[in-house]
Parts: sequence; structure tokens; C-alpha cells
Amino acid sequence: MLKQYSYEKNQILKRIFNKPMRLFAIFIITIAQTVQYVFNPKGAYVGDSFAYGYGPVRDWDNFSFFGNSLRNWPIVGMNLILHKPEFQVLAQSVLSVFAWSFLIIVLSTTIKAKYSSIVVILISCLAISPKILSWNSVILAESYSISLIVILFSIQLKLMKSETKFGKLYFVLTFYLWISLHPRNFYFAILFIVVFIVLRFKTFWNLLISNKLVTIILCVLIIHVFIVSQNQGNQPFGENITYNQVSAFYAFSNHPSSSQVKDELLEVPEMKCIAASTIDDIFELVRFASRNCQTSLSWIDSNFKPWYVQFQAKNPKFALTLVNYGLVASNSPASLYAPHISILPIPIDMLFFGERNFFLGSMDSRSAEIDLGSLKVFAPVYLWTAIFLFILLLYFSRKNHSISFCQNSLIKHLMILTAWAFASMISVFLIMPSEHFRLGIQFYCIFLISLICSVSTESTKDGARPITF
Repeated sequence: MLKQYSYEKNQILKRIFNKPMRLFAIFIITIAQTVQYVFNPKGAYVGDSFAYGYGPVRDWDNFSFFGNSLRNWPIVGMNLILHKPEFQVLAQSVLSVFAWSFLIIVLSTTIKAKYSSIVVILISCLAISPKILSWNSVILAESYSISLIVILFSIQLKLMKSETKFGKLYFVLTFYLWISLHPRNFYFAILFIVVFIVLRFKTFWNLLISNKLVTIILCVLIIHVFIVSQNQGNQPFGENITYNQVSAFYAFSNHPSSSQVKDELLEVPEMKCIAASTIDDIFELVRFASRNCQTSLSWIDSNFKPWYVQFQAKNPKFALTLVNYGLVASNSPASLYAPHISILPIPIDMLFFGERNFFLGSMDSRSAEIDLGSLKVFAPVYLWTAIFLFILLLYFSRKNHSISFCQNSLIKHLMILTAWAFASMISVFLIMPSEHFRLGIQFYCIFLISLICSVSTESTKDGARPITF
């Protein structure tokens, strides 16, 4: 067994080292992150960073394995153990380099030479984009979320090529850590499971039956994360207000259509205290509500979510407007959270992230004042969306569109992942439009990665078949 393992390991290393482009990509990713870290070793922080354990003060009251703290245990525990900002930022940076390098290595052992170079170049350019790289210098959940979701994608590709017990274990543990980082990750994971069941119920059922032990372990872990997410949402965010209540404010504050939501909320007697306020800044509005509007906050707890869903259902134009603004603004944040040093030429970065002459985010008071007549936006996200929709149309337009990849249909999995990532982005735009870029960046990453892999397939008269994997 040891000889077999050693042989397989040597074969993998040989295939990696025989492909200089992969080595170069890993080298560039490492250099880019090293440059970023050397120039900004202590990173950057915002108010929420201290709840994640940022800085030299170890406050173990911020840590709870069962969600009795404002932020969930994996990042808080890591930061409290590392203690110093330099080590905390270094940990994020090292994990990021590992995640993207692991993805390159997995692709290097599966992609045929015909398209491998362009795929690896595109993914390595995405990895060193300042819109991705700068998150490694910010003590929030985004860096770990991006890294872990990239690792999940890589492990899935690995498992589709050859299933192993350790591979399944790594996937379950990585999945558990990812959904444990933040409640939104857990809820979007549930969305993925629902989408997968709807589109591939037979495959889903076979996976459950053939992996009973893994299924039991995963169910126990999911139940734990559900309990943590419920408890965490009820934690105090300030005086007389909880985290769940504050989250609702992002739906009716600091975005171009917030006044429409507020006008509708004026019709709700319990919400007049907040809706009638002329305060624009979301944090000021939260402070005002916590001191003066307890009736409104109680109503938010029990009624806001179903009310907001009904409001969007009755106002489809409002929902489409938010999606449109979100897609336009998701190209680039109004400003990056952390200073950054980028080695990537701007024209290459523009393949994935655009630029714009307006602000849309909770950090800027002008977010509700967009002059559509003078709007100037460079938005490659629309191009990637068009490519996704085009591939989807081609795929479903064929009578026989089954694709064989070892024992699985790779293109189906990639399309499901791409669709889920796109749906998750849209959900962020609709639920928390003021925080679109920060909350949606990990899903935009997976959307692009899955799409790049999907584009690396060609069609034949008998149906689509993979030519890269």
C-alpha cells in the first residue's frame, strides 16, 4: 500500500513538474501574495474586525463553539490563538496561496494540454487580482471564505476523477469549516443542496445511499452549524439591538432603491419610527432605532423577512433594478478595504472586474444618489453572464447532452455550480444590496472559475463532451 501511495505521489509530482506553466502560475501567485503581505503585514481592520479577534488583545468572550458570540468560532479562534495582527494576516495569506495553488495543481493533473495553458493563466490572473488579493489583508470572513470555497471546488474535481475515503473526509471537513465561517455561508449551502436535489435527485440519492457514514457525519455537522447560526443571529450587535435586526437595515438603507422600501414600510404602523427617519447613514440609523424604536425592532424580528419577500414579489421592477445595480456595481467596490500592491496589469484585471464612476455601498453616503443619465460603467460581469447563458442554451438545446467524465458528468456539475454561484450573487443583491461586493465576492469567484472550466468544452454531433478534463 505504501509503495502504491509513493508511486501515485511521484506520478502526480512528475506531471506537475513536467508542466512549467503550472509552476509559473503557482510562483506568480506566491510572489503576488508575498508582495502584498510585505507591504502591509498588519493588514487593515474595520469595526467588525475586533469581533473576529483582530489585534493583540485576547478576549475569549468573543469565542463560542455554539454561536453565543457575535462572530462564529473558526476565524475568531484562529485569530485569538495567533494573537498578533502580523500572524493573523499571514495565516490568511498562506491559506490563500495554498487554495489557489491547489486548484492549479488539480487542474494540471486533469486538463489536456490543448487548453490547459489558457485555463491556468485565466485562473492565476483571477487569483492575483487586487479585488481578490486585498481581502487577505482584511480581518473579516471574506479571505477565509474565498480560500475555503476554492479548496472545496478543487476537492470536488479531485473526487470526480477518483473517489477516495480521505478525499471524502477532506471535502466534508472543508465544507463544515466553510459553512461555519458565517451564517450566510450556511444558508447559501442549503440553497446549493436544494438546487442539486431539484436538478439531480437520482445522483443525490445515490450519493447518500453509497456513503452512509459520510452522510451521517455531514448531517450531524450541519445540525451543529444550524444551531450556531441561529444563536449567532440573536447576539447583541449593540445596545438593545441584535445582529439579525441590524441585517434587515441593509435591505432599506444606502442603496438606490431604498426610498421605495421605506415608503412601503411607512404603511406598516410598527415601522413608522424607522421608516419616517431622514437619516441616510446605515450605522446612524441603527443607533437611532436602538434608542427610540423598540416596537419597530420587534416587528423586524418576527415579520420583516416574509414582508420583504412579498414586497419583492409584488414589485418585480424593484427586484430587477436591484439585480441590475448589483451586477453593475459588483465589478468593483467603491474602494478596497485594505491598501494593496498589485503586480497584475490593469487591462488583465479588467477581464474580471470593471470600473465605474458611482458608489453603491454602505460605506458611502452618496450611494442613493446615482445619476443614471451620466452613468459610465465598464462591466465585464455582463460578458461573463452572457457566456454563461449562451452555454446553458447550447447545453439544453441538444437532444443528447449527457457527458461522460469518469463516473460523473462533469459539465452538469460545472453548470450546477455556475448556476448556484450566479443565484447566490443575485440573492445577495436582493437581500443586502448595500453590502453586495463584500458578501458576493466568493460567489463571483466560483462563478468565474466554473465558467472558465465550462467554456473549456466543445460540442460534437452526438452531444457535448469534455476535451479539457
